[in-house]
Amino acid sequence: MKPEDLSAIVLTWNEEANIGRTLDELKWITQVWVVDSGSSDRTQDIATGYPNVKLVYRKFDSFSEQCNFALSLVKTPWVLNLDADHVLDKRWAQSWEACDGMPDAYITKFRYVIFGRCLRSSLYPPRVVLFRKDKCKFVQDGHAHRVAVSGRVELFPSFIYHYDEKPLRRWGLNQLNYAEQEAEKICRGNVKGMTSKIRYTGWLAPLVIVPY
Repeated sequence: MKPEDLSAIVLTWNEEANIGRTLDELKWITQVWVVDSGSSDRTQDIATGYPNVKLVYRKFDSFSEQCNFALSLVKTPWVLNLDADHVLDKRWAQSWEACDGMPDAYITKFRYVIFGRCLRSSLYPPRVVLFRKDKCKFVQDGHAHRVAVSGRVELFPSFIYHYDEKPLRRWGLNQLNYAEQEAEKICRGNVKGMTSKIRYTGWLAPLVIVPY
């Protein structure tokens, strides 16, 4: 498929440590929509330095609503959805051109990078990041958001690095916030997926998660 058939969307808030590295690997895409929720660092300045980037502001309410707003801006038939700390493997452009476009969405595998080194494995599951605009929408799922697909899904041949260089303190505060939202989700009875089912076991969870 052609590069002009694809747009990318990226959400940002104080991502100066990451956004440049992410956008460097998106130069082959004709248009990248960066939806910023009021960064006070250099995120906006860095993003506007890329000729293929369109920067827009929207006050944050939820990840899914931010992404659906970004989706409304896209004019191409295909969309690539990335976080500001996601970095494409160097083979992405070549893999995209080789796609036949038969599926309605693609999932991709992730590799975690910590302090500049790639972990050999992690529990981070493959997720939908590449999809037809008219076949998908974003929905909130606990602390996170996901792409709801109405159609066929296949595995994309290239992967994505999860590479976050923001301070560890911010990461820790985010984990506390995410934990509260995940607990609320589980208390409502939403226990889809293996990790949610393990958490739902209560006091057994710390023991069960080790062999998992």
